[in-house]
Amino acid sequence: MIRINLLRSGGKPPSPTPSFDLAQKMTVVGSLILLLAVLGLGWRYWALGQMASAAERELSEAQREEVRLNQILTEVRQFEARRQQLEQRAALIDELRRGQSAAGAHDRPGQPLPAGDDLAHQIGRTAST
Repeated sequence: MIRINLLRSGGKPPSPTPSFDLAQKMTVVGSLILLLAVLGLGWRYWALGQMASAAERELSEAQREEVRLNQILTEVRQFEARRQQLEQRAALIDELRRGQSAAGAHDRPGQPLPAGDDLAHQIGRTAST
């Protein structure tokens, strides 16, 4: 009878060593490159989304500022028109006051009328002749 010893003698089985052949290495490297590319594209998509959100916020702020400034501009125009109207009124009042004082001094009590002075001289001349 023949006996075959299938067990190794020595007690401890050898540890399996991973052996990568060239095809497996290329697959791993290709997968890593693909993973990095997908991660890079995802990050870029996220960054562009953040930039778009920031641009939209700035645009809405600029539009609100434009509305506010248009309201202020309208108020300034109304103020300028009112100021011009008041200046015209003040000029008219000054002109009327100058016209009153030039029309005669008879409006001031206690002073003789210039036409009355002329009349008194004429009467005085005719009475003395």
